[in-house]
Amino acid sequence: MVGAPRLLALVDRRESLLRHLATTPARPSDLAAALECSRSTVDRALSELQDATLVERDPDRDSYHLTVAGELALEEFSQFSTRLERTASASGLLASLPTDGDCWLPWQFLDAATVVTNARDPARLAASLPAGIDRQTLRTRADCTGDSDGESTTESDLPTRTLEALLALGRNPHHQVLVPGPMPCLASAYRATAPPTPDAAASDDADPSRREFEIIGPSAVIQGLLTEFREATADALSRGDLSLHELDSAQIPPYGLVVITWETATATGVSETPETPETSKTSVTTDSTAGSPSSARGPSSPTPATRSPSPVTELVILIVCPDTELEGLLVATTHEACTWARELIESRQKAAQRLSTPSPE
Repeated sequence: MVGAPRLLALVDRRESLLRHLATTPARPSDLAAALECSRSTVDRALSELQDATLVERDPDRDSYHLTVAGELALEEFSQFSTRLERTASASGLLASLPTDGDCWLPWQFLDAATVVTNARDPARLAASLPAGIDRQTLRTRADCTGDSDGESTTESDLPTRTLEALLALGRNPHHQVLVPGPMPCLASAYRATAPPTPDAAASDDADPSRREFEIIGPSAVIQGLLTEFREATADALSRGDLSLHELDSAQIPPYGLVVITWETATATGVSETPETPETSKTSVTTDSTAGSPSSARGPSSPTPATRSPSPVTELVILIVCPDTELEGLLVATTHEACTWARELIESRQKAAQRLSTPSPE
């Protein structure tokens, strides 16, 4: 029996041969030609793999194929390698997070996350992020573009531009925000993407730019919102668009976390039953008691059109911002990643103290 360390080393060393056999059985001479190596090297590799019961020989055809154990070992090795590659790609960014305290990240998040740092190529980054963002903003690597202060900005702004593009996604989105302390980068990004102040007379449905926020953070974060953004915070609280939850910083991870959820509206907002030859012949009568059309009931009556819930889109943004400087982001859209982030935020929200909504003057 081959031990785990030796098996891992063997699969790593003979990966190319195993992958070739995973496609189709092959003879040693064919393997040597395909892998561009000597016959003796192939024979030695096959002997090692046979001893580990990862491949077996078909004597009738003088060919080799993977065993069930070989297929499983190769699959697990592929997943292991992918996770190591993802960890390596994010290691520089995650290295700035403290190792003490609540800084655990699950595999289902890291497996699915896109790393956003200044080292990323904007064009490739745009292709890996959710559709709907202003991709041209990310693709542009202008050496010098004017900002609001008349100063120049460079490609080092890529995480900031990405954060702003992600925060602007969705129609009537709901934002759940967990922050360990004051994050000027997050405040600036929200300020840059803030929609116009909604008209008090406008309905919620008529205002596609409306956003709802649940913010959980320590006292410094809450007080900053109540002072630096006093008017905007008070307005949002009074409208019910914002809820503030104060939590001891010791219970908050050292990274920021934003979960954005929005409904993907359909053209009509109504889900209709497809018409069939049987239902297409059904007559429509008028219900005299209601004064509105109603389908005639019977075996061939169609199911009335019903409003179905709009599909929900989610994404999660993990913000690495030590010393108030934005170093990068981890962005994920999978159900597993969003569920982990949402449950983490909701668990902290339950432990937090919610600020009461100010009474209208």
